[in-house]
Amino acid sequence: MVMEDVLELTGFHGTTQQNANQIRRAGFKVSKIDWSKPDLRNPNDLGEGVYFFQDFREENGSGRKMAFSYAYHYKDKVAQKQKCSIEVLEANITVSSDNFLDMDLSDNLELFYSFKDKHEHEREKIKRRLKQDGSFKRKNYDGIMMELFISKIHEQCGSQTRIKVVSKNTVTILNGEISNFPNGTELCVRDTGCIKIKGVNNGNTGNEFKKFL
Repeated sequence: MVMEDVLELTGFHGTTQQNANQIRRAGFKVSKIDWSKPDLRNPNDLGEGVYFFQDFREENGSGRKMAFSYAYHYKDKVAQKQKCSIEVLEANITVSSDNFLDMDLSDNLELFYSFKDKHEHEREKIKRRLKQDGSFKRKNYDGIMMELFISKIHEQCGSQTRIKVVSKNTVTILNGEISNFPNGTELCVRDTGCIKIKGVNNGNTGNEFKKFL
């Protein structure tokens, strides 16, 4: 019998204080994509799931910092409407290596590019049915291809290799500055059973994080 490796990861999720309270009460929720729907929402870049930042390039604290910076730049207006502050949830994420997809590994990238070349027409068909909202206007449709790619993995490998967590070094645009070089590592957790919330930074922490901006 082959013993599978279990990965213990730490991730940071930036959100509003009100949303954090809701997550503490009810947990995270992940929407499942139904490609048959006529009015689809553009999937997130690594596919559908709960997104976390990890420490980038083994820089201690960088994951927490990026989670706050992301929430500060993209969720601050929501926080103002909710009359609350930004919070960062810290979570332990446990997943078998068989259910973990690292999109920075060269072998996985080669498989993805090969799949992408053969299935670009499918993505174009789906794009034409996407809802014309903010996620569509970003003009990043990688999430569609990731969902198709993961579906193919499930089809070929069966239930033992269900992808529960996707990892990739990514570019998060802050202050409108664009770069081709990654500034963080993101985890997309597709199975919320992998997540155990470890701690929550209270409202006062928002002022503490101002030094990062």
